[in-house]
Amino acid sequence: MGGARPARQLMSGTLRVFAAEALIVPTGILTAVFLSRRFGPEGYGLLTLAGVVIAWVESNVATALSRPVVKLVADSKDWRAVASASLRLYLACGVALAALLAAVAEPVALSLGEGPQLAFYLRLYALEIPVFCAAQAHRSVLVGLGRFRERAWATAARWTARLALVVALVIFTGSIAAAICASVLASVVELLFCRARLRVSLFGAGGARRLGGYALPLVASALCLSLFGRLDLLLLKALGGTAADAGLYGVAQNLALLPTLFSFAFAPTLLSTLGRAAREGDAEGAREVAATALRAPLVLAPFAACVAGASGEVVRLLFGAQFAGAATPLGLLLFASLALVLVSAAASMMTAAGRASWTLHAAWPPLVVAAALHAYAIPRAGAAGAAAVTAGVA
Repeated sequence: MGGARPARQLMSGTLRVFAAEALIVPTGILTAVFLSRRFGPEGYGLLTLAGVVIAWVESNVATALSRPVVKLVADSKDWRAVASASLRLYLACGVALAALLAAVAEPVALSLGEGPQLAFYLRLYALEIPVFCAAQAHRSVLVGLGRFRERAWATAARWTARLALVVALVIFTGSIAAAICASVLASVVELLFCRARLRVSLFGAGGARRLGGYALPLVASALCLSLFGRLDLLLLKALGGTAADAGLYGVAQNLALLPTLFSFAFAPTLLSTLGRAAREGDAEGAREVAATALRAPLVLAPFAACVAGASGEVVRLLFGAQFAGAATPLGLLLFASLALVLVSAAASMMTAAGRASWTLHAAWPPLVVAAALHAYAIPRAGAAGAAAVTAGVA
């Protein structure tokens, strides 16, 4: 009986957050369909490249800093000091990364085979990073406190606002820059929603030393796993692919998001639930939560198999015949995403058990192996080779 309540909390919290994160599927697909038909493969490819770079930066910050914040908030009865320190750390990282990206936008664009236009999109998109980081700090604290409902509503506000703003601004201006501005404004909406429900002080004392002790190995492991998830698209373009190739592959990545979104909801909820069970001395509950965590991703396997089998029809229905080349990568990337759900769950368990350094030892070998295999497969098999490597290594 002791394990039932934490396990129920895990599944209830996961389903709430997942339902909110899963809004990116209908809103994201509608946004992608609208933008791809509006700008075509080349224009959508440029937007996708810029978005991938920004998403990689933001997901690194979110994944790396979220785990130590969630753990320390869940473990502590006096969480406000940790919350203030986390907000300062998130903001410092966000401002620094935005400034760095703005400075290196042109070299990044050139390395991807593009020019000043992509550099401009990257600089514009960089404005989102500090806002996203501030919102993410609040979201992590909410998860650590077990306030999963409010965390879910914050995400729901962002995705619905993003769809509405993208459609409105692009129809009004007809430009790719307007779509990027809409994404920035959607992050502002999320931050305002979070601040209305959780007032984390920027200048609270203490908490920084405890946070820093957990952060380093988790940051490094998150960087490795996040880069692994984006490496295929970046190397596909860097090794001779066109903007249109990137657009096709971006469509496949967007459609393969559902298992990844489950991971975004599942991993921090798992960490929070395990942390609070440990703080209360509920060892039986923690074991039951861990067992449930290993079984839960299997629920997504039938969905992945169905979509993979119908990938050609799904792509043509949603994006049109000009994006038919995304079907093969989609089928492979769905199973890569499913495998990475288990990787993320394992990392949360190791973090909750106080073995943060183990996450790094599990994260860097796949990145090295994938980079070597991509360098061999992409020149020979293009997008299908990139997706096969990502799925196989995952």
